[in-house]
Amino acid sequence: MPLSVVDLYRDILPKTNCGDCGFSACLAFASIVVSEKLPLGNCPHIEAGVIENCQKELDEQLCF
Repeated sequence: MPLSVVDLYRDILPKTNCGDCGFSACLAFASIVVSEKLPLGNCPHIEAGVIENCQKELDEQLCF
């Protein structure tokens, strides 16, 4: 099942809206990750293993 913006926000991102990724809110960041292929690793608060697993899934669903 593809990862959606809501999945990323709810299950992966820290929901702190810290802005460390360059966006004002975690939901905005999730939206750009899904729609424009921004690397999930741009959020410095996600563990490397989680990024690796999720990024693989995101890359697969965005290849068409």
